[in-house]
Amino acid sequence: MVDRVFSAFNEGSWERGQTGEMMNSTQPERGLRHSGFGIASFVMAIIQTVGAFVLLVVAGYLQSTTPGGMDEKSLEAVLVGLGFFALVFLFLVGLGLGIAGVIQRDHRRLFAILGLTINSAILIVLGVVFSVGLVMR
Repeated sequence: MVDRVFSAFNEGSWERGQTGEMMNSTQPERGLRHSGFGIASFVMAIIQTVGAFVLLVVAGYLQSTTPGGMDEKSLEAVLVGLGFFALVFLFLVGLGLGIAGVIQRDHRRLFAILGLTINSAILIVLGVVFSVGLVMR
């Protein structure tokens, strides 16, 4: 046991933590908490992704069940369009929260990176869907 501890010190895999105790540098420090911005970004991304999927399904259903296609001036079409714009705004807010979580020091960045990745990926996908919709007109 003592040999393993000395060999670990000689290999340089141990260092002092924030409180001064010796710890293995391959494991995260115990004092770090997850970023609140990162958690908010991740939770928003998950909820908004489900919302975007539901809106896409509703829009597809309305388009396929209406004879001749959905009327662009109908109340349903306006509500679906407003829903998409609200989701884009919320994805941008989630993107900002993710960036704020990644920038924070002394916090874990896992949820911030996940939220940032999901929010930006869904924004890109929605941008492609909107672009394809405009081109198909």
